[in-house]
This record gives sequence, structure tokens and C-alpha cells, in this order.
Amino acid sequence: MQIMEKPQRRVLVTGGAGYLASHIIALLLKKNYHVRTTVRSIKKSEKYTHLLTLSPNAKTHLEIVEADLLNQGDCLYAARDCMVVFHVASTFPPKLPKDENKLIKPAIQMTLNLLNASVKNGVKKFILTSSVLAVMVGNENVVCTEDCWSSEEACMPYEKSKML
Repeated sequence: MQIMEKPQRRVLVTGGAGYLASHIIALLLKKNYHVRTTVRSIKKSEKYTHLLTLSPNAKTHLEIVEADLLNQGDCLYAARDCMVVFHVASTFPPKLPKDENKLIKPAIQMTLNLLNASVKNGVKKFILTSSVLAVMVGNENVVCTEDCWSSEEACMPYEKSKML
């Protein structure tokens, strides 16, 4: 897809087909932002067409682009002309891989690729969503603050990928 002309209020939300990203996109559209979102495959439209029904202005303010976030070029393209990036995309496999690095390394690389692309594109704000699992593994009775983090040893691969 081609990138639309440069609106002043363009935001990138990765992982647009996901539950959390869909809600972020809906809120941004409601506030009249221009939203670009990434999906893994533009051919699998059944995974993201619901986004076009989130707001009356979705047809004019929402741009859906295919991006492999492990590819630096795709990240540069996705973040182009954006003032804010919400990095929501995350691999969540149906079953745990035998080698946890098959989950952890791509999660870290996607984040680094998007951070680098954001810097190169002059993005003003980068918001990384994570999971409560990154801060409270093994101790559910504690009120979590910015000082709370799980230990790598206590984490399963998905939790560790979000923490790292």
C-alpha cells in the first residue's frame, strides 16, 4: 500500500489485528488521529477488517500496512511520518517452543527495529506495551509499581520476552 500524505497527527500502532491494538486504534480514531497499523499479512483480511468498523472516520484516517517487524526496512516504512509509535505487536504462540529463544529473540529484535526506525524517522514518543506478567510473576499479593520486575528465572518464555 502507498503511504498517504503526511497528516500532522499520524500515529503508528503495531499489531493492528490484535485485541489490545484494536482498542488503541479505536481510541485514536475517536480523537481524530490518522492511524497507520501493521498486520502480518494483508491477504488475511478476515483478521483486520473489523478495524474499518471501529469509527466513522476509519476509511479516511486508518491505513493498514503489511510489515514484518523483524525487517528493518519494513519498520522504517511503517514509522515514516509518524509522531508517535505504539508498539503492541508480540508473538504469542499457541504452544511454547522447545527453545525459548525462538520466542524471546524475535520479540527483542522487533522492539529494537522499531526503536531504531522511530529514531531515524524523528518519532517524538515511543510507547511499548508489555504485560502484567513482566512485573508480577510469583507474587500476586504485591501492589506493583515501576520498581517491580519479575526475575528471568521465574518467567516462562512469553513472560520473559515481555520483560526483556
